[in-house]
Amino acid sequence: MEGADVIAPSNIALVKYWGKREGQIPWNPSVSLTLSSSHTRTQVLWEPGAFEIDFEFEGRPKPEFVPKIEQFFRRALEHIPGLFDYRFVIRSSNSFPHSSGIASSASAFAALGCALAQFKAGAADWDRQMASELARLGSGSAARSIEGPLMVWGKSNLVDASSDFRAVVLDKVHPLFKTYKDRILIVETGRKKVSSTHGHALMNGHAFGPARIEMAHKRLGEVLAALETGDLSRFGECVEAEALTLHALMMSSEPSFILMRPNTL
Repeated sequence: MEGADVIAPSNIALVKYWGKREGQIPWNPSVSLTLSSSHTRTQVLWEPGAFEIDFEFEGRPKPEFVPKIEQFFRRALEHIPGLFDYRFVIRSSNSFPHSSGIASSASAFAALGCALAQFKAGAADWDRQMASELARLGSGSAARSIEGPLMVWGKSNLVDASSDFRAVVLDKVHPLFKTYKDRILIVETGRKKVSSTHGHALMNGHAFGPARIEMAHKRLGEVLAALETGDLSRFGECVEAEALTLHALMMSSEPSFILMRPNTL
């Protein structure tokens, strides 16, 4: 069997996309910091034959994950027409807890996006932009997990070549932020009670939806300016406000939900 062995990082959104349109298109642009030590390693093997996916996570068969991967493959057919003429064996593992809020779907689908880009073009010629576009089809934030250290996904007049279909590297970054690191304190390793997919869907018809889109574009500009000038104080204010805004949107959804836990507070 031919194959690809890929390591893809997770990422943390500084300005998050929340809400999406058909085709995994974001309501608003986002910017993220790549988490190089929080990654997914995925081996994908393939051979011609009747379409099938054999998936293992952390060394154990996980058939419950297969329907979501199949959905991803169906979306990828537009880019890789012969995809369903092969049998796939996929083995994956994380360097951090799955589904605990560290964007494991981002790194997982980024790794699969890179593997399918290699499947499409060959290991020597695969395109990172194509990998980002493929990864987006599995998980929107996965588009930002192909490169780093800072990525922008979603069309914005403030970022050259920005796109709703793939993420681009943010070049205008002050030296201060080129050595910036993210520390992760895990206070609970359990799975999130509400998935990101369901949370995005609850933005459809949300009372604060239009205001959120306007706010996100404004906040993106503020964060990009802070990243370019090295204004650490303003950067911190904007990123904290963004985090609290997202939790407020979740709590004011119908039905409402909350991802913060007692130890988080």
